[in-house]
Amino acid sequence: MRKLHLFVPQWQDSGFTNEIFHGSHAIRRMLGDRIRFVTAAVAEQGELTVERGVFGYRVILEQLQRVRVALEREAPEAVFTLGGGCGVEVPIVSYLRQRHPELMLFWFDAHGDINSPATSPSKYFHGMPLRFLTEPVPGNDISAMVVRPVGYGDLMLIGTRDLDEPERAFIEEHRIEVMTPDESLNDGATDRLIRRGEEGSPAYVHIDLDVLDPREYQNVKCPAPGGMSIERVAHLIGVIGESHRIVGASVLENMETDPAKLSALGPILDALIDA
Repeated sequence: MRKLHLFVPQWQDSGFTNEIFHGSHAIRRMLGDRIRFVTAAVAEQGELTVERGVFGYRVILEQLQRVRVALEREAPEAVFTLGGGCGVEVPIVSYLRQRHPELMLFWFDAHGDINSPATSPSKYFHGMPLRFLTEPVPGNDISAMVVRPVGYGDLMLIGTRDLDEPERAFIEEHRIEVMTPDESLNDGATDRLIRRGEEGSPAYVHIDLDVLDPREYQNVKCPAPGGMSIERVAHLIGVIGESHRIVGASVLENMETDPAKLSALGPILDALIDA
């Protein structure tokens, strides 16, 4: 299976400051020669404004278009992404959903990431990618990248614990399955992951590092208390890999640059890279 390793240090979808630009570069340096990445160019600085309900819309659109061009040029069967903000997932998951129509999406994240431009309090795009991936957003060119939306039943939120009220209502309305950090420790957690889709069906594993408990790993863009352990996340990735065929994965939203502290992420990186 031909895999593309994609580096997209996009920070503009997460606010005014670029800590995750430097955090993603730090993980890339830590990986060294282990992986050869294709890089989608991202500006380190720049003035950002709100357009069409999205902060930094014009810059983000251009960057995501470069990601889409790279995917179409390389035509991989599988993609591992190191970023950057969660907004990078829109063209990547959409590409893999076209290539693997039965794709299941396992979204490890403290947040729902399922606001629309209209409901988002911040207007930051890293809180919107799942909305763009599951249903069209009228009048938005980023939404036009999504040819085959992700079905609500093909999506599972894992480690989610910090939801805006519009997100909570949307999740309940569409019966999107959520596994909280506490539920991830239960004996039934493994069975819930295995039951998603047919055995051997393609899967995408999204890891926003804020899924982790800040007491164990805290230097992420939007930390939230009460998260999961590194060991548990790595274990559940392994469960998904045993019951599904992982064709896509990501590690996102890191701000840490200290190599000693970054080394704690080894079990998660190993589980995804070797999947």
